[in-house]
Amino acid sequence: MKLPNLLNHGTVSFLATCAVLNVIFVVAYLTTDYSAETTDFLGIGPSSVRGAAQPKQPTPTLEYDISDGVVDVVPGDPRCILIVDEESSKLDDLERQYEGNTELGVGDAESYSLGPCLYYYPMRNKPELGYIKDIDWFHFRTSKPTVEARDSCFVKCLDLMEELPITFKLDPGILSAASWMGLAGASRKLLHKFNLDPLYRPEVTQRDMERDDSIRLRPNAMQAAISGGYTDIVKILSKGDYTKEIDEWGRTVEDYVRMVGSPIRPHFAKSILGIHVQDQVPRTGIFDAELAGESEWNRTESEPFDDFSCEFDVIDSEIEDLPYEEFLRDYYLPGRPVVLRNHVSTYPPLSMQKHCSHQMSIEQLERNERCEDNPKLHMMHAENFDEVFGIYNGDPLRGGFRKIKEWFDLKQSWQIFFGSDGSGATMHWHAAAFNILYVGVKEWHITPPLYRGWSGMTAQSVKKKIADEPHSMKCTQMPGDLIYIPDHWGHMTINHGFGIGVAAIVEQRHRYVPGLTK
Repeated sequence: MKLPNLLNHGTVSFLATCAVLNVIFVVAYLTTDYSAETTDFLGIGPSSVRGAAQPKQPTPTLEYDISDGVVDVVPGDPRCILIVDEESSKLDDLERQYEGNTELGVGDAESYSLGPCLYYYPMRNKPELGYIKDIDWFHFRTSKPTVEARDSCFVKCLDLMEELPITFKLDPGILSAASWMGLAGASRKLLHKFNLDPLYRPEVTQRDMERDDSIRLRPNAMQAAISGGYTDIVKILSKGDYTKEIDEWGRTVEDYVRMVGSPIRPHFAKSILGIHVQDQVPRTGIFDAELAGESEWNRTESEPFDDFSCEFDVIDSEIEDLPYEEFLRDYYLPGRPVVLRNHVSTYPPLSMQKHCSHQMSIEQLERNERCEDNPKLHMMHAENFDEVFGIYNGDPLRGGFRKIKEWFDLKQSWQIFFGSDGSGATMHWHAAAFNILYVGVKEWHITPPLYRGWSGMTAQSVKKKIADEPHSMKCTQMPGDLIYIPDHWGHMTINHGFGIGVAAIVEQRHRYVPGLTK
């Protein structure tokens, strides 16, 4: 813009010049977006920060067709939609196209639904080097569709909801859903523009509790962000105040972050939140490591292994119990893994044969100890599984599964697994799960939901890739141990010696998923 020459016309001209410059400054200020954050994220520029605010671009006026009940939020991206009518036939077509197809869609509504806003984001997406050579990191994809496109979709969808001639009523719990999904931009939008409370939890009556006890498992948005390891969202929701109480037990963000095995790992707690976490000392259970090494079942030849440690809590079931209230408070809501050592008992009364009146651990069986009731008999342990032995219609929630039955109203088919020395499961993730080991020694490496991924690499190759990363934790599971892995944690295992065990995934109907469970 060329300014007129006003400086040669005395005082009046000088004032006029100042007025013109002021107008130019105001126009420039009003047309510039200063909301973009400049905080450096682990050395990465703000434009690359997961969910960072981006400078606004001029948006052309668009007319949206709502006649078919579904609105395309982002022109040219059919994955991003706003649902106006849940009975829309177009929605049915999209569901058939994407749902259940892990390459095109997700196969799991937890990862793409935020109120009426949907983004079909693949649960798995082939990495550039392929599954056999690399890991598909859910939140750090570089191939399309990117995680930035996913987050941007929900931000634009929330904006569009205000523009359309339709009234959308947002449940206050939608902020918990956004935090649960790791949507930094949407969480910021819901917090600042929609003024939602990050500590909101619906009031629960006694009648509600009697009808559905799982309602107690509902996290607020801050707890949801922490349980996912989403440090950037914790920073957004807390507005830098980490000393404010966030739960009914009077605990703060700092308290959650400093818990042993917290999804907010110490490195990121310090670098992003400025919270220093001292060396963590987990609770430990008792196990005879020499006995485990001497057992023929546990003999390992594939690679030397003598690390029987665990970087998160191990509670010895022979010494103390983990009641439901404590599990809910200290592990489920904070999103922390936990191990119950010596938890599996032996020889439950599943038949008419005589049984031992007191519990025995697998360690005692390894030593061939006898039951006081039947000192002449060799003891064994048996569980009846309805999937494998359907004719018996057995209840797997007996014996070693008693604690799971106490924590969750869970009854379903279980997976029985066994494998040779050096076998294992490569990196993957799913809903919360329990794993019980009867025989062998199992090495675990786990990552918080922010760093979850899929791979076709061998478990040993994945171990080399992630073992020394600041977001990774390791734990050795011993015979008789029950291990709880929270929702969406990435995990891989390696058997040291022949291994036998069982596992089950806690399906959505047995736990609360923000934004989904009614």
